[in-house]
Amino acid sequence: MSESAAIAERLRRRVRKHNRERTLAAFGEAALGLVFSAVIFGLFYCFAWFIALLMGWGFGRSGRLFPLLATAVYFLVSLISAWREVNPFAGLKPLTDAERTLTIISHSSSATLFFNPRLATAGAASFLLAGPTSLLSAFRVWCDRLPSDDQSLERAATVLAATKPGLDADRLKDTESALLLRRLRLIKPLPQGEKTILLPTERGETVLLGKKALGSRL
Repeated sequence: MSESAAIAERLRRRVRKHNRERTLAAFGEAALGLVFSAVIFGLFYCFAWFIALLMGWGFGRSGRLFPLLATAVYFLVSLISAWREVNPFAGLKPLTDAERTLTIISHSSSATLFFNPRLATAGAASFLLAGPTSLLSAFRVWCDRLPSDDQSLERAATVLAATKPGLDADRLKDTESALLLRRLRLIKPLPQGEKTILLPTERGETVLLGKKALGSRL
């Protein structure tokens, strides 16, 4: 096996490990999002169904469609808000000392009831966004995986080998490979005057040298 092929193979193992971790994290986020969505919008569906009963629709067609349509609309709105990374608490002023004291008293005594309507609305919105936010987070984590095809790894191996003596960043043409190596923390930029030199990190040295790097530490 040539040195370039050996470097590419060691890169492949690093990429596979990174992608495996990203895949597990994505499935974890997706599972969490599905659970949150099922609980939150299941409760919302029950509330909408209760409203339909109060309006006298009973178990007729309107009584069945209204909870479904209301839940679907709220889920769609929550999904769009989560995609746009809307923060329900943005722009809200923190509680004053007096409001904080009244809130604590309200929580500890049933005789007193105090809450900030804007904060309560923001809290409810944040509750509704929990499921869609986790689902979109799972999608973003999944997209964070690295390319693992032979061509991409061979190009990245060539760039990594070129950084061994120091590679002028201005002369670098394969920015995709450099980004892959940077995300794996195999290369680092080092400013030198008006230039920036790319050098291998300690991990990058291990990928470049393989068993030789391990042997030099023993």
